[in-house]
Amino acid sequence: MEQAANANDLLADRYRLEEPLDSKAGWTLWRARDERAGGAEVVLRRMLIDDPESQAQLERLWTRWQGVLHPQIPRCAEAFAVEGALWLPRQWQEGRSLAAVLADRQKQQQVFAAAEVLQLVNHVLPALAVLHSHGLSHGALEPAQVLQREEDALPVLLDPALEELEHDAAVCCDLQALGALAWSLLGGESSAAQDMAPPFRHALERLLIDAPDQRFRSASAALQAFQQLPTLPKPLFAEPELERAANTTAESVASGSRHEQKNEALEQRLWPVVLAMAGSAVLGIALGWLLLTRGRVPAPLASPGVQLPTTLSPLELNQRQQLLNRLLALQIDRAWFLKLVDASWLAEHPERAGRLPGNAPADAALRNAWSAMAQEWLSRVEPLPMRMRMRLGRYGAADWRRSQALLRARGVSAALLEPLVAGSAPHLALHRVGAGAPPEPWRQLWYVAADQVLTTLQLEASPLRLDEPQMLSGSVQAGGARLFPIQLPPAGQLVLEVSGSPLLQMALFAADGEVLGAQGPLRLLNLAVPKRSPVQLLLLNQGLAPTWFTLSVRAEPPLWPQADADRDQ
Repeated sequence: MEQAANANDLLADRYRLEEPLDSKAGWTLWRARDERAGGAEVVLRRMLIDDPESQAQLERLWTRWQGVLHPQIPRCAEAFAVEGALWLPRQWQEGRSLAAVLADRQKQQQVFAAAEVLQLVNHVLPALAVLHSHGLSHGALEPAQVLQREEDALPVLLDPALEELEHDAAVCCDLQALGALAWSLLGGESSAAQDMAPPFRHALERLLIDAPDQRFRSASAALQAFQQLPTLPKPLFAEPELERAANTTAESVASGSRHEQKNEALEQRLWPVVLAMAGSAVLGIALGWLLLTRGRVPAPLASPGVQLPTTLSPLELNQRQQLLNRLLALQIDRAWFLKLVDASWLAEHPERAGRLPGNAPADAALRNAWSAMAQEWLSRVEPLPMRMRMRLGRYGAADWRRSQALLRARGVSAALLEPLVAGSAPHLALHRVGAGAPPEPWRQLWYVAADQVLTTLQLEASPLRLDEPQMLSGSVQAGGARLFPIQLPPAGQLVLEVSGSPLLQMALFAADGEVLGAQGPLRLLNLAVPKRSPVQLLLLNQGLAPTWFTLSVRAEPPLWPQADADRDQ
């Protein structure tokens, strides 16, 4: 029998309830703490289930949501059942709902400007495109379910309706809800809505329309249309990387090269629009297997509107469509990504001697394996910030040297960059320590992993000195890394112990980058003092929230006198 939940209840030996947040028919949201992740804040959604079949169906749907990786969709953890209720954990997000922002503006008799709403729509559509590519729909886009995230002001899509819909119905439902959301922020038939530019009004009406032949057929198609509107948005939901780039540009302009810097900033802001326009031409072509042959299609077939002969099934054609939609929505260079999948597939099928799957029915299983590999790679690069995703295919050796220079400037050996990359971003680096940079197209992931590591790395200002035992505690940010230099005595034993969340991992490196303790769970390490100092302790947080640790480190004398050691040798 279902029982009421109460504050301070411990669920699944992991989640400590704190307070209810919201309640609707059939479910309640709770703020909780994940005690296995150092007390990190999470949101638990308590669903009341009528029968085992409904519970099994909801669990299957939630498992699919766990596979969604997008920075504006909270990560989902494994569901669990407790006494008649199903609990669905998700990542906590700090910020204010659009409902709260709208209420404040209404008190001041203000509405959102059309430029602000256009910026919001342009940020929400890529997240919807990713959801639809997974065969999912949000189904509950309304001001209360869209959060303006505190750290970067981006809109985050919260708490979906968790209903299974046919693909076309899911797309139509979400796009109409987004149109209604935008219209409500504009004040409906208020003067602000009436004064908007006609192209923007027309695009909003296409979101809301029911007629299949007039509405947008996908979130990606809607994104292309909205990104090409002439209105320049006011940055209510601004991309923080672009704003920081703009600020940096403004500072460097003052030093001299004003014209070049302005052109560079303009190029960075226009690049997403250029990608979208290029993608719209691609999507005009029939999406058969030949379209994915990366430059091997004859030139006459490369123009929009030309139908490519294909024997592919409608299911395969839809898979190709969804893949290209996701690449467009995530602003990942299509040519580079397809080369990556091709090279990875051929590496796993050496018997093919460099031949990709063909269009014939006999190659259907090979094409399915290629598609599965494409989805796997997409899930790896999808969580990257937009700035990094947009640069994939354009990173070079100069970026690696720049990363090494940043380490040296922070007092760390440049030789440590390779093991840092391998330890902090194994899903991107895909190489063994000491193996060197992989060839292209994989090398792009090597470069972006270095970029990502240095973006998240917390480096201690001064080395720990072992004149006496040291003990300290602290936290590592979600998905981040923290590096501790440890200054060693001339000889003896180094005893180092780290405890904390199981989501933390550790590794130990010598000053020249040699691996002294391989990456693994938090543990006790006892080893002879290396010749060079300082050694570097790396802590990695593989969780979705900040987590705490305790570090104990000390030096001990040699196990026997040096004279005895020399005699034994």
